[in-house]
Amino acid sequence: MALNSRLATGIHITDNIVHIVVLEKIQQQIVLKGLIQASLPNSLNGQRADTSAQLQIAEAIADIACSQELRLRNAYVSLDNREVLLKRRPLGSDEENCQYEQLQWEAGYFLPSDPDEYGMDFLLTPFGGFVIAVQRCVLELYVNNYHQVGIKDIGIDIVPFALYNVLEQIDNIGKDRVDLLLDIRPTELQLMVLDGGHVRVVDSWRYDRETADVQKLNELVEKVQKVFITERDMDVPQQLWLAGEVETKDFWRIELAQRLAIVVNILDPFLDLDTSELEADQGGSLLDQRAVFAVAAGLAYRSLSE
Repeated sequence: MALNSRLATGIHITDNIVHIVVLEKIQQQIVLKGLIQASLPNSLNGQRADTSAQLQIAEAIADIACSQELRLRNAYVSLDNREVLLKRRPLGSDEENCQYEQLQWEAGYFLPSDPDEYGMDFLLTPFGGFVIAVQRCVLELYVNNYHQVGIKDIGIDIVPFALYNVLEQIDNIGKDRVDLLLDIRPTELQLMVLDGGHVRVVDSWRYDRETADVQKLNELVEKVQKVFITERDMDVPQQLWLAGEVETKDFWRIELAQRLAIVVNILDPFLDLDTSELEADQGGSLLDQRAVFAVAAGLAYRSLSE
């Protein structure tokens, strides 16, 4: 590692697949140091909140990284969307301190148990305040297990905000338009709507692995059209950014462009980055499916920003 540089790691787990991105920032240049795409043991599927399973996941990730001689420093890991409670609430004051107090007070009414049992974060936007809450025991489980396998500097974020980080990094936040960000995986879809660069809507839903893509598409279009109805003063979205397993399936790009009458872009999280190190070795083949690493890259960018 060069002097005056910083390593950053993003770890995204979904559908029993782990995607890892390792970046290095040298002065003002960001270099892509490593990509990992690997399967986790099938026995861990659906058990991410289980203490033993979570430790096994962390151990498997550490072993995979070691086998590829990658150092996982300053890491951010994505939370399973089932472990996150996220709500948008209307704000009753123009004073920022009062807005935070309001959101904390309201959280006490919609959280299913004592608010002290949750770690909470808040996002203030022109469209309301977002409450993001996760049980402290879940946060501690993630952090402690990664610590046990030697990944000491660990942070936690959620998928939609990781996608936002990517769009910000590649300088494509639309200040005068509405954007849709969509991450598509075999068993889950996650959606974020940006209006004038501000977060307006966040949603996610899950499917059985056997669910046909056509059925997923129909439900997605229905949900997006519902957003158009409920957000009455919102302009029609001009851009849709696709992440996840979309580069190998033209179906999503073509169908969404037709059904939503929108410009569809495949999200490239490594746009303008130095990728020469990976292009020179076997990891370079993973660069052909960049969108699948978008969430992991967004987590790494979050780490670099600190």
